[in-house]
Amino acid sequence: MTLRGFAKKINLPYSTVRKYLLELEKSGLITLKEGPVGMLIEDKTEKIFLKLIKLMNSGLTFEGALKVLKGEKLPFVEIEEDFKEKLLEKSDRIERMLTEIKELLQNLVESQQKCSDKEQTKKKGLFSRLFRRKI
Repeated sequence: MTLRGFAKKINLPYSTVRKYLLELEKSGLITLKEGPVGMLIEDKTEKIFLKLIKLMNSGLTFEGALKVLKGEKLPFVEIEEDFKEKLLEKSDRIERMLTEIKELLQNLVESQQKCSDKEQTKKKGLFSRLFRRKI
């Protein structure tokens, strides 16, 4: 598979995939082969790259994920700091989303109250017009 085809398959930008693959090659984890159309990706290379992405998505930095793939043990402090940063970012995002949801619910309740008030006034007016008391 070509580099561009692989980038499209995993839905990452071509430049990012190329950069990561070159770094993996520098570290000695993979060897890239040049084909007639460009660099060719083997199945083994694809699996290693997907492991790298999975590690990065779990909260490790690129360098940390490379160390894990090489078999080096990461200090717990490094993993903990990366995890704390990701956790703080996500909790901030969740808090913002919750405040937005609360505001939307308040607006919805207010608009429903206004609509029900209008309907009640209209019903009273309509009823009194249809059934007037004659004295």
